[in-house]
Amino acid sequence: MKPGLKFQPGSALAYGDSTYIKRRFQFFGSMEDYSLRAMDQDGRDIVICGPRQVGKSSLLAWLSAILKNDRGYATATVDMMGLSDSNLNETQWLDRFWSILIQQLGDDVERDMNVPAPTLIVDLSDHLRQLTRFVRSNRISIFFDEADVLPSHILAPFYKQIRTIVNQRMISGDAALAKYRFAYAGVFEPESLLERQATSPFNVAITIWVDDFSFEETHSLITLLAQKHGIVFREEIAPDIYAWTDGHPFLVQCVASIFDDALESGHKPEDIQTEFVDQVIAFIVNHNGKNLLNPIRNEVVGWATNNHRRKLLADLIKGEERLGPGTHLSKLRLLGAIKQKNGHWQIRNRLVSQMLAHEFVEDWPNDPLKINQELHALMLQFFNAEDVRTLCFKLDVSYDAILGEALDGKIRELILYLQRKNRLPELIESLKIERPLVNWPSVKSE
Repeated sequence: MKPGLKFQPGSALAYGDSTYIKRRFQFFGSMEDYSLRAMDQDGRDIVICGPRQVGKSSLLAWLSAILKNDRGYATATVDMMGLSDSNLNETQWLDRFWSILIQQLGDDVERDMNVPAPTLIVDLSDHLRQLTRFVRSNRISIFFDEADVLPSHILAPFYKQIRTIVNQRMISGDAALAKYRFAYAGVFEPESLLERQATSPFNVAITIWVDDFSFEETHSLITLLAQKHGIVFREEIAPDIYAWTDGHPFLVQCVASIFDDALESGHKPEDIQTEFVDQVIAFIVNHNGKNLLNPIRNEVVGWATNNHRRKLLADLIKGEERLGPGTHLSKLRLLGAIKQKNGHWQIRNRLVSQMLAHEFVEDWPNDPLKINQELHALMLQFFNAEDVRTLCFKLDVSYDAILGEALDGKIRELILYLQRKNRLPELIESLKIERPLVNWPSVKSE
């Protein structure tokens, strides 16, 4: 099998896509419902932050569609990436911004609208006030995607003006500007994008951090992707995928590309096993000679410009605990290298760990694909079913709870189970005791 990327993982999902996953959010139900309530019922603006390829733009698309179709808002999504040209002067930039805004509002704007683009950023509030006279809805939501990529000479003045609009809406009771709600999404921290917090619209908005999927959400996504392509997958595949990706949305979709390939190459659902997942992992690591995680690697390498930062990364890769908050840790989170889990910072997932380990940790021995394959082959050679049952007993693992039917499957699933629990070193020590003459591979804790 030769894995492929048929469904273009990493792109924003349109509203109504059958594979869209709502995420649980603290004690508020889903992240989507919490965001909707904040904007619609509470009249708040929101900031959606997170590393790349976690679903920020998809969340914006969902909110925009619900506000427009169900709540009667006029909505516009302005992709700031199209406004990132630093060669534009203020007037040129505003002309392009205004054109995009009007185009995105579409039929919600009356045809005889004659409000021109402002020529100065400080005049934006007046022009938005005038625009409300030509918008058919009494409520208008503007979504700024990639909000952090504006040119330096535009970024601070523009968001200062948005803050002025928010102040006029919240404090002065300006009836026209009270119609507006704003949402911002990007790879940034609200408190650090602008130097002057007093003129930032972000610190009076609700911040929502978008992170990786939970196991349940990962399982749901894999199920939906399989259903979309008309097949059923084996239950043990979801834990295998999660063990590698730890819920990284882009990587989950990359690994789930096995479903497309299984269909095209004539495989049956029961053929989709751990080996398929391993092949896709190998594909991610070497896609046409390029690691699909290279964007993360390149940004982290560009950040780690001194020994202190390199040591911080090496410590995290080797599993040394770090408690937040911290400026360096926050930056690494935005780069997609680490995340918080159970109150501690850790490398985002095993794939990222392996990629960065070879860059920042000397003599790093772990190659998980080779270790898994070597362990599996050696255990299959030197252990029978009763031996594996005894090994499970000594490791305090229920043999009957381990997936897999024949001995081959039991050994494979035992390795993957212990790998997910970060217990491979313990397994190898037990194997050395049981079969001391076998040359078992070595592995470090992640």
